Amino acid sequence: SRSIRFRIPRNTPPGNLTVKTTNGTSNFIRLNITSPYLTNLSPAQVKVGDRLTLRGGNFGSSRGTGYVLFTSSIRPSAADYVSWSDRRIVVKVPASAQSGNVQVTTSNGTSGTRRLTVESKSLQITSISPNRVQYGQTITIRGTAFGASRGTSRVIFHGGKEANASQYVSWSDTQIRVRVPTEARTGNVQIVTTRGIDTFRLTVTSPWVRNVSPQTARSNTVVTVSGENFGSSRGSSSVRIGPLEITSFASWTNGAIRFRIPRNTPPGNLTIRTTNGTSNSIGLNITSPYLTSISPAQVKVGDRLTLRGGNFGSSRGTGYVLFTSSIRPSASDYVSWSDRRIVVEVPDGVQSGDVWVVNSNGSSGRKRLEIESEQVEPLPSRGLFGYSPPTVSKNPKSAKFSFDEGTSRELYCYFSVKEISAGEMDIFLNEQRYTTLPASEDWTDWYLALARPDLRSGTNILEFRNISNQNRTSGFDLWQLKDVSVTSLRPANAKPIVGAQLSKEPVSGLGDPFPAPFNAEVTIPFAVAAASPVRLAVYNLMGQPVRVLADGWAEAGLHQVRWDGRTAAGAEAASGVYWAVLQMGEFVQTAKLALIR
Repeated sequence: SRSIRFRIPRNTPPGNLTVKTTNGTSNFIRLNITSPYLTNLSPAQVKVGDRLTLRGGNFGSSRGTGYVLFTSSIRPSAADYVSWSDRRIVVKVPASAQSGNVQVTTSNGTSGTRRLTVESKSLQITSISPNRVQYGQTITIRGTAFGASRGTSRVIFHGGKEANASQYVSWSDTQIRVRVPTEARTGNVQIVTTRGIDTFRLTVTSPWVRNVSPQTARSNTVVTVSGENFGSSRGSSSVRIGPLEITSFASWTNGAIRFRIPRNTPPGNLTIRTTNGTSNSIGLNITSPYLTSISPAQVKVGDRLTLRGGNFGSSRGTGYVLFTSSIRPSASDYVSWSDRRIVVEVPDGVQSGDVWVVNSNGSSGRKRLEIESEQVEPLPSRGLFGYSPPTVSKNPKSAKFSFDEGTSRELYCYFSVKEISAGEMDIFLNEQRYTTLPASEDWTDWYLALARPDLRSGTNILEFRNISNQNRTSGFDLWQLKDVSVTSLRPANAKPIVGAQLSKEPVSGLGDPFPAPFNAEVTIPFAVAAASPVRLAVYNLMGQPVRVLADGWAEAGLHQVRWDGRTAAGAEAASGVYWAVLQMGEFVQTAKLALIR
């Protein structure tokens, strides 16, 4: 009867406390309550962005750490507060606010709640700038209810082309900045959000390619490009297939372009460039062969020529390389043929002029080839040969000599060489590899026995060939040769070199691969004593197979295979050391190969 205990309810203002009983009302005593209390909201129904006035008390003379809370979790930003006093707060309704309770929180606690109705704001576009654009240009879209962030919302351009994530520059509730994607077309653009959809019209001036017909074609075929915004006439506009620019046209209108595919055009993406930008791209599959390079650009008859390009075909079939004066190599002249690379020996009769590739899909463009005039020195001979550039007195790739001795006796070739590295120089007798010269830094006199069975009854050709220089166009290895002669007497003061003795029965085994090291291609000689199954493969240093070069029956005699430095899958093998492994029954022999790219 002497005390009462109770908990002060939320939203209670300060005031006088009295106690009422059946016997009357007590005196009063002042109770100072410091927690904020909320008496009303005005207006009770708002839209996002509207100003809302909250009245009550104990809000504090300034906001400090206080805040207004919408639907339990949404707080306005600092910029949304218009004014704050102890009995009145004016705040803008934040973008994500929804219908629900509103209350005030300060350091002294939290007020009671009042119900607020937030009207849904419709998405609306009010302006766009600019409204004439090119691909990649940024447009600014202004309006309402776009959403504070993009989320799942999107901008879709005419033709169904939707901007990707990287093309959105910024997104807020009232403004969107987005770059125009390639393939967007003139027409309505949609903004699609959870709050609705609105559209606006946008004029895209960039050229747009709808299709190319036919999309698979050969050189010299007339193709038609259909689309929009090409321009009524060509002017300074251009059509490109990859990096190649088309220069001649059958017709040009705003919606269609017709031109003939030039010879030597590789397949690629077609684009149109005008003063209003570059179009989208569309693939054009050109099946005709195209030629990008030949190496070396200066050769002799019998040298290997490498042609690079594409659409040659995975194998030669009916294809061929054509030289000026309509000279075709024979089948045996082709060293290798793949879709992007041909290696062929230059046939007899070829003169300086053009070279190109022909197959069932047409002809490639042409590349200029210089044919060096071959000099054959008659023996016996005196003088100096084989100097490399810049003081060339003989071709640095080889020096050839002729002699007209019969086959009635064994002959000896005498010569002196200098600046020869190991494996750099081979001697060929009548176009057959006969031996390899030993290394020699200083002038050294040598003689080579030429066996009777290896000699012709008429003119014989002896060639000193620098193996490492064959595929180079600059930076030749130096080598020097002098005093070459052929005699029936064995020279007394010269060192002997053992020849291949081509007429003798070979002993099974690997010869020395050449050139060593090699860049584009290496020749691997081997001998078979008696006809038998033979397998010759290339392995890397980890013992993994790289390419099988021969796998089958081999007749007795001398053989040689070439490896173009590619794997079984056709990819270029990396620079490094490899092993050639020859297997004949239980016989296994290896030879080192050094590939330098």
